[in-house]
Amino acid sequence: MTKEQEFFIELLSSHINGYIPKPQENIDWKEIFDLSNKHNVTAIVATQIKLLPESSRVQGKGKSYFNQFLGKTLQSYDEKIEAYNFFVKTLSENGIKHLIVKGAVLRDIYPVKELRTSGDTDVVIQKQDYEKCKEILLSNGFTLSQDTGEELDMYYNDQYFEISNTFEYINDETKQFFENPFDEKLSYCEEYT
Repeated sequence: MTKEQEFFIELLSSHINGYIPKPQENIDWKEIFDLSNKHNVTAIVATQIKLLPESSRVQGKGKSYFNQFLGKTLQSYDEKIEAYNFFVKTLSENGIKHLIVKGAVLRDIYPVKELRTSGDTDVVIQKQDYEKCKEILLSNGFTLSQDTGEELDMYYNDQYFEISNTFEYINDETKQFFENPFDEKLSYCEEYT
């Protein structure tokens, strides 16, 4: 493992565990940026770099790249949240039960949720609501990218929503829990207001 790879891990660890990262000398900041970009954590790394002593931080163009990426991530977060809230409100107001899964709900457990990047919002709806959901979203400004009969891929203000009427990759051990996610005996439902 290179010094830069170790430092990259140190920066991520310091963010997750809430401590100031240990400075390193003679770091190849381009490699740190490339690693950050490859793993979609550039905004997190940029935030942690700001905690380093001034003499240990990236300088010049590298500093500008990290700062620009951080700014774009924060701006993108605001756009995602606005689209997400409109999506949830639209489904809720039209009586479509839905379950948000994966990253969109996990962001709330991140140390700084605004830095959690994602490409889409994954949603499960009831099979009987599939066509109704599609029509309601289309009439509220969403655009359809794909309709497989089991999954709708839709956009709203450049935000991507993957809406499925079933869970993928259910095995025999977990089938009892995921076969009917809207069974009130098996799940907890939080009402949106």
